[in-house]
Amino acid sequence: MAWNPAVVHVHSVGLLGLLALLSVGAKMRLVATPWGSDVLFGKKNPFKRFFISRILVRANLVTTDAEYMIKEVESLGGVSEKCRIINFGIDTSKFRKYPTNTSLLKKLNLLEQKQRGPLVVSTRNFEPVYDIETFLRAVPIVLKEVPNAFFPIVGKGTDRSKLEELVGQLGIEHCTKFMGYVENTELPEFLSNMDAYVSTSLSDAGLAASTSEAMACEVPCIISDAAENGAWIKHGVSGYLFPKKDYGTLAKYVVETLKNKALATDFGRHGRQAIVDRNDYVGEMMKMEKIYQLVSDSFEVHAQP
Repeated sequence: MAWNPAVVHVHSVGLLGLLALLSVGAKMRLVATPWGSDVLFGKKNPFKRFFISRILVRANLVTTDAEYMIKEVESLGGVSEKCRIINFGIDTSKFRKYPTNTSLLKKLNLLEQKQRGPLVVSTRNFEPVYDIETFLRAVPIVLKEVPNAFFPIVGKGTDRSKLEELVGQLGIEHCTKFMGYVENTELPEFLSNMDAYVSTSLSDAGLAASTSEAMACEVPCIISDAAENGAWIKHGVSGYLFPKKDYGTLAKYVVETLKNKALATDFGRHGRQAIVDRNDYVGEMMKMEKIYQLVSDSFEVHAQP
């Protein structure tokens, strides 16, 4: 049977975007969702920039989860009137606050630490853009005020050996644990057992899924003031924002969160509400379904719905 869809939607305008560009027929509608790394790094390479530009010009509709990406699309030849903000969304019925799960904590070798003091987690991968070094450098400062705190580090990546070496240099082996990945089926209950969540990322396109998951689970969040994070976290109301790489300010906000349970509870409650209102998977996909119909009915999309 011939492959003849009305609409082709490609996520990432790197290699997948190039394959889509070569595959779609003249009458097919092309929807493109460029990722931040596609544009921010790809545009620096003349070869990649040429094909990214061709894809964005050909696209009948471009979706992104960050306002600043619309300007990037324009700079590469795309048309802003054909852009829509659609958040990737998470399942807020799955990612929610759960009671303390001692069996899960025991399985992950965190039960003793949880019984002793608060848990402060990072779930960003070990790549330079996520700047886990700043998280680690904040730990000794936090310990001066909250000596029984413990810091699970979830993820993997190319910087792991470098980060493990830094842990040794800082003398914080006793209060940190590289967890690897936590199974997605266990992640909501795992996050619900955390007392604070930290993201030290230097760049995000829209709100990171890991941050969104923590917010949905009512974990008080302290995140870097990068990209559009300020559109999701209202400083001092639904969490804290700190300047990128500023581990001193990060430590200060972690301490304030851990020492003030009422504040932490408020951060968690307001954070979840922001995700339910603006980043729920079902709601965002309903928007996307309507847009598919719109782009299918008319070859070009110019007017905002």
